[in-house]
Amino acid sequence: MHSSKVKTLLKSINNLKKEVQKEKFEKKDDVRIQKIHRMEKDFIDFETVIAALRKEISMEDRCDSAIKKAMEKGPKRVRIASREELKMEINKHKSISLQLMQKLKTGGIKPPHVADKAKLTE
Repeated sequence: MHSSKVKTLLKSINNLKKEVQKEKFEKKDDVRIQKIHRMEKDFIDFETVIAALRKEISMEDRCDSAIKKAMEKGPKRVRIASREELKMEINKHKSISLQLMQKLKTGGIKPPHVADKAKLTE
């Protein structure tokens, strides 16, 4: 019985030593830089795929609703908006701004100076 306890303790010590070595290895700068580069490449690939799918489908509303539906799957939880959801919000507000600028122009009202900076008066 005593030998089995010793064997178990030695095994757990070896496992902990391996974990410490792994942590030390992962904390090296070159390893972290490689991980960051891989993550950046993955991010660019995901953006490319999403853009290609949006082009292929060419129905923004269906794309937006499908993305929202996929992001909201699972149990209810508090989460931050995804990059795609933020892009959808920007596009929604930009279209509203453009519509308002069009109404101002048709009403003969000069658009505000801020609209020039945002390139909404084109």
